[in-house]
Amino acid sequence: MPQTMYTAAEMSSFGRYLLSEERTARIDAMWKEGDPISKEERRREVYQADWENWQIYEGKREEQAAREAYHNEQFEKRDQTL
Repeated sequence: MPQTMYTAAEMSSFGRYLLSEERTARIDAMWKEGDPISKEERRREVYQADWENWQIYEGKREEQAAREAYHNEQFEKRDQTL
């Protein structure tokens, strides 16, 4: 599986998103009474949805798709030469 590299600025931005009021509001809106995981625990943990929401929040989804397409293309080219 290809690895994607992110800059320190991008990772800092993701960290700020994890601490943001927007993320807290999303968790609060999605949480239901009787949910086996408390709101507090959901806020402490990091989920795939957080990564995807951050990409939307920062407009990174298209950039990520382009990176993945590039890496997939490079692996296909490499595999064809083997």
